[in-house]
Amino acid sequence: MEDQPVPRAGRRSPGCKGTLVFKIGVDGYNPSIKGELSIDQIQVATTADRSRFPADKRGFWPTEPKSKFAKLGQTMELIPGQGPFFMYGVYDGSGGWITDGGSPTKAGNGKMDSWRLLQEAGMNTYVIHGWDKKWGSWWMEYAGEAPSKWAAPGVYVELDIQEHLVQASGHNLKIIPNFLTDTRAYWIQNQYKGDQQALESLGKVMKRHADDPTVLAWYPVDEWDHEDDGYGKPKLFSHLVNLEVRKNSPNRPCFMLLMGYLGADQWKLAAEEADILAVDAYPSDVKGIEPGLALQAERLAEMRAVLGRDKPYVLVPELAQKLNDGKGPLSAMSPAESVAECYIAIIHGARGILFFHNHHPAEPGVPKNLWDGPTRFSQELFGADGLAKLLLPPSKSVDIVGESKIVKCSNPAIHASLFEDPQGRRTLIALNSLKRPAKGVRFEIAGLNSGVVRTRFEAGRTRSADAGAFSDDFDGLQPHVYDLPAK
Repeated sequence: MEDQPVPRAGRRSPGCKGTLVFKIGVDGYNPSIKGELSIDQIQVATTADRSRFPADKRGFWPTEPKSKFAKLGQTMELIPGQGPFFMYGVYDGSGGWITDGGSPTKAGNGKMDSWRLLQEAGMNTYVIHGWDKKWGSWWMEYAGEAPSKWAAPGVYVELDIQEHLVQASGHNLKIIPNFLTDTRAYWIQNQYKGDQQALESLGKVMKRHADDPTVLAWYPVDEWDHEDDGYGKPKLFSHLVNLEVRKNSPNRPCFMLLMGYLGADQWKLAAEEADILAVDAYPSDVKGIEPGLALQAERLAEMRAVLGRDKPYVLVPELAQKLNDGKGPLSAMSPAESVAECYIAIIHGARGILFFHNHHPAEPGVPKNLWDGPTRFSQELFGADGLAKLLLPPSKSVDIVGESKIVKCSNPAIHASLFEDPQGRRTLIALNSLKRPAKGVRFEIAGLNSGVVRTRFEAGRTRSADAGAFSDDFDGLQPHVYDLPAK
């Protein structure tokens, strides 16, 4: 064919007689995406006979081995034998890691130590990126770099996975290693020298640390649905990387993050790939906390509609990030905004929260109160009266944002969900998603007995339930947690 425009897959191009033209790849091709894709065979199916396409043959779409975590949401036991786990943490950040007294074989414990600060903020998990390192082993110190000056006596370091395990385990933290930000040929060809070599290299890393108690999950490919001029994620290669988890570390789940903008169909595809799904949604992308919370609620609702409660889903909310692809000013959530993001997550059924992303509090330009919100929520999540027990089995959700028509709320700005513990005690968690106050908000709950409604985290404040309902006021972005009268 000469000078024929490439049509959509499966369409006959004008002037082509008896020839089908297929487009493989993404729109907006540019030279940075250039690479080779190995294709074993292309055939056009003309009948329902699939005998020429045997399952699990190299080069087609292998489905083995199967995951052990297909219904992880029913147990939330991410590491076998360790019980239900609610991941609460952060993505590693552009500010790097600061060790204060640590070494490649010993965790630091000085006041400027990054891992100590995460532990003190109540975190239990963090994501590490390593696509630019080929997951090699090194400990690099930059004693003369600016971060070492503002972080003194701490030292700015870059770590490999084994050294992360040392630092994390020394502070009771779990890690989720993320291998590839995308699967463009650049990383595959330049870092790993080929697609098969990449699979083998990553598989060896997983196998080496397969049952390490500090590894919570494996995170092969970031933003699986992110397709544009600079990113490309061929689904087959992503699938093969995901399969390496099941082959080499079968006792750990596969974690996968999506942007979520493609809706239900993409979540259906993703549910077949990974054991834990996550979505990132940032207020700075939609000009503020109110539309940001609305976006987060929308994304979580779309996930819930597809995944139900068999597969856990996680929210990646915004903590702080530099705008304009890292070239602009730092956008940071206030403590109240961070707490509101956490509450919108759990009210909409999320069973994990991973902030994007980590910034050392001594870093220039970082607000001094940046970690106040996450620290407060960790206390409300894991403290003596913490909410984590309500969000994990054997507790259960009774009505998420009114979908079961058990809870009715008079104000649409208030998001509220009902949970029940193993003893049958019910708790309503609610959030005002707007910055303006909401007065006289009325909750009607089917089967609610009359009596005292006790709040958590509010110095014993109570409300009174009568005739199946009670009312309360909310400040802007304020959450309330209500323990209801016994049934």
